Amino acid sequence: MPGRLFFLPMTLGLASIVGCALDKEERVAQTGMEEEKSRKADSAKPAPPPTIMSDTHIAAGKMLEKQGDLTGAIAQYERAIASSPRAAVGYNRLGIVYQKLGRFADAENIFRQGAGADPTSAALLNNLGYCYQAQKRLPEAEQAYRDALVRSQDFQRARMNLAIVLAQLGRLEESVIEFSRVVAADAAHYNVAMVCLQKRDYAGAEHSLREALAINPNCPGAEGQLRRVAHLAAATSPEPSEAPPPPVGPLAGEPETVKRTDAP
Repeated sequence: MPGRLFFLPMTLGLASIVGCALDKEERVAQTGMEEEKSRKADSAKPAPPPTIMSDTHIAAGKMLEKQGDLTGAIAQYERAIASSPRAAVGYNRLGIVYQKLGRFADAENIFRQGAGADPTSAALLNNLGYCYQAQKRLPEAEQAYRDALVRSQDFQRARMNLAIVLAQLGRLEESVIEFSRVVAADAAHYNVAMVCLQKRDYAGAEHSLREALAINPNCPGAEGQLRRVAHLAAATSPEPSEAPPPPVGPLAGEPETVKRTDAP
């Protein structure tokens, strides 16, 4: 009898251990089945679309611009801005396309947005100035160019644009000063003369050309333009002409892209 009493607890203990082991195996198996179901469910889901970098949208937009698809280019530049809202390039390109379409209000808005998003970009303010200038809003253009030069004093394109606007406003001496920060003194007067010629201000053009020749008798193109101004002034009728202004060649020392707004 004592022996039986000794073995009974042992038997109950083994049954308890085996039961615990079986419960653990069942839990592990159940967990494995749930994980397998989860993997299968995940594999059945569509993969998330790949992230497209802003530079890719910019490249696509430029390609569409070259192809003449400005609507498609706008969509790409908008996506570039959404991808990199602090990068100036998307705003610049989008604003330029709006200008090509004559949508100056949209261009002005996007250039201003970009200038706020990237406070280091002088190109955005330069392009804003060009937007105003294209609409003959010259005082606003002047201010935008000056703002661009606050951000980048060595920005020659903005400096040339400012000088052009000052000459268009009739502030010829100020225009000469700004031109002289980019080109030689004789070339500065020559450039003012070219702007005056575009305005049909033949007196201003003649004066500026003579100033250029006084500084440099060999100022390139000045003698020929002086003869041209004299001819145009003599041929001008007393009444305002509806004909377009005479074409003017490139300014002396002009950056290749000063009259375009293709800043990066």
